[in-house]
Amino acid sequence: MTDMFDKCATDAGYFGRFRAAGDRFFTLPVIDDLPGPHMKFQGQDNIMWSVNNYIGLAGNEEIKQAALEATEKWSVSSPMGSRMMSGSTSQGEQRRKTHGAFLPSQRHERSGIRTQKR
Repeated sequence: MTDMFDKCATDAGYFGRFRAAGDRFFTLPVIDDLPGPHMKFQGQDNIMWSVNNYIGLAGNEEIKQAALEATEKWSVSSPMGSRMMSGSTSQGEQRRKTHGAFLPSQRHERSGIRTQKR
C-alpha cells in the first residue's frame, strides 16, 4: 500500500518543485508571529488567510477568558468532529435551537438534517 504522504518527500505534486528546491516560502514556511489575520513572515507584514484566526478574534481577551472557562467546565475532549459520528451534548443541542431561531433553514429531504439556506 502506498503512503499518501510519500509525494511530500519528492518533487511531485503542485508544490513539488518548491519542495525539491528547499523552498520555505510556499512550503513549510516558518512564521515570526502568533497566527492571526496579520503576521510577520521573513520580516514583512502579511495578511494571513490560511489560519482559523483570519478575523482576529482568537486574541480577544474576552473570548480567551470565555474559552478558558469553557475548558475548565467541559474539558477539551467533548464530542468533536461530525455530530453524526461522535454525538452531541444536550448543551450543544440547546445552542443549535437558540441560534437556529435566527437562521432560515430547510430540512434535507433524505436525512431530516436541517441545513441553512444560502
